[in-house]
Amino acid sequence: MDLSLLKAEILQNRSRVFFNIAIIAIAVMVVVVLRTMTVSYKKSADKPFQNIGVSLIVQKNRGKTVNIKSVETGGVRVPFSNIIFESKELKALRTISEVRDFSSSLLVWNMTKGKFSTIMGINPHDPLIGAAKTKDWIVRGRFPKNKNEIAFEKHFAKFNSLKIGNMISMGGALLEIVGHVQIKEGSQVIAANAYVLIETAQNFIQSPGAVNIVYLTLNDMSKVDYVKKQIAKIIPSAKISSSDSFLESAGSLATIVNKFSVLISMISIITAFFLIFKVMFASLNERTHDIGILKAIGWTNKEIRNELVAESVVMNVVGTVIGIMFATIVGWFTSFISIDVSLSGQSPPSSAIQHLTLRENTTLDFILLPELYILVIIGSVLTGIACGYFMMGKLLKIRPSEVLREI
Repeated sequence: MDLSLLKAEILQNRSRVFFNIAIIAIAVMVVVVLRTMTVSYKKSADKPFQNIGVSLIVQKNRGKTVNIKSVETGGVRVPFSNIIFESKELKALRTISEVRDFSSSLLVWNMTKGKFSTIMGINPHDPLIGAAKTKDWIVRGRFPKNKNEIAFEKHFAKFNSLKIGNMISMGGALLEIVGHVQIKEGSQVIAANAYVLIETAQNFIQSPGAVNIVYLTLNDMSKVDYVKKQIAKIIPSAKISSSDSFLESAGSLATIVNKFSVLISMISIITAFFLIFKVMFASLNERTHDIGILKAIGWTNKEIRNELVAESVVMNVVGTVIGIMFATIVGWFTSFISIDVSLSGQSPPSSAIQHLTLRENTTLDFILLPELYILVIIGSVLTGIACGYFMMGKLLKIRPSEVLREI
């Protein structure tokens, strides 16, 4: 390989070289961004469940609703679409073979004189998954230890001046504020304004043993669909949430990308390399005149082929590196994008308090995929080599005398 000739080609044909590099960079950037976004989107959808250590969240949409009459501070009731589970249903869920950990909670609404708040009852004896995870997220004070204590989400507490040590009347009971909770980012799926022991929440609605949210951790995540089917047999009206259901609620495009991410990535990679090959082959095809002159001054086909392969590989690698760099920048900007998904069964009943609707909001993660970068670079090198070898058939047909007559 003659480095001086390679340098001269780049300098003398800057427009063509830069155009080829730009096309390669764009093709590589599209491939990398598409794959990175797919992985990032899926990982971000998994984050809320990973943060609380669960695989599935089960709620019940239809059945008998438990009510109590208004008490002196207002009324406490079960959300309209978070129905209480029957004891036999809970027992059946526990016996599903793939379930490793089981936890439950009771979500209730406190509605008093136009004000609204959500209260989550936690079972202190459950594993630290699901809503029970909030026991680890106390930032001030402690978590309730008995049924006359309550902890508030710290921002809700600050807005309403709910200080530790104060007493508050709720659901006909006088409770002492003992702590403030900070919900971990990406864990709004278990967010509430207040947290009490599950017995306290059950007393609010005068329903001992009541539970309306179940959290399951599976032994094998590949069995998620199987477990969903088992749950549907036990509770036909169950609303089962998982990372896949988050993606489905985000839109059909997200669902398609999630299900066919590997296939889409493979097609995009093949398309990109085909485009790169066409561009490089066309570029080398324009070098027929130069090749004829090189043959006229004594260059062999092997020497010319090596020179063309070197030029092709250099442009491919440079374009690929630039494409990866721009893809990384685009990936960094996408880390500011948030996924906003409403959570079934937790919306307040009045339009006047719709701003308190609980939603899962999580940002896309900035992900680097070094294995993809290595694959793309290797692919670009092989594409450059392939271009040079494919040109060999044409090189053998070029006659120096014909090229010299055209000068």
